[in-house]
Amino acid sequence: MIYFIKSESGHVKIGYSENGVESRLLSLQCGCPFKLILLKTVDFEREQESLIHRKFKKFRRQGEWFELSGEITDYIDNPYKIIKPIKAKKIERAERISQEHIPGRIYFDIQKIEKEMEQLGWSVAKLAEMSGLSRQTIYDRLQNENGGNIQTIEKIAKALDVDPKDLLI
Repeated sequence: MIYFIKSESGHVKIGYSENGVESRLLSLQCGCPFKLILLKTVDFEREQESLIHRKFKKFRRQGEWFELSGEITDYIDNPYKIIKPIKAKKIERAERISQEHIPGRIYFDIQKIEKEMEQLGWSVAKLAEMSGLSRQTIYDRLQNENGGNIQTIEKIAKALDVDPKDLLI
């Protein structure tokens, strides 16, 4: 579990704990002269912590402590903006599917699009609005991984704030 602990000093600790955050917060508070407040926990794996640290390296002050910037605050409000590393199972699935598909066609990763929509709390109508595509186009892409064009996937990816390659299989 990734946690974000804010200090009255204007810093935030971005860390990982397998055993719950409450004991970690108490342990940190013992050695800190400033009041600490747990801002948020997110059920991410340890690898995600490294991605978050790299993304905000310009705000790093010491170890896992960062200056609490607007960028970090925005991320804490919506922690799904940094994409989780691809798991081996997904790579195997993509390789298997790519062997079955016709070369030259674009294939959408429907599950990835739906997951991104769910994490943002978006409906098909919201994705259509944000991407500039019709609701019918979005419905069609979610019903059939085959079809569409690169412009469609680029518009969907831009709206979801992800790399277009991540929405293809």
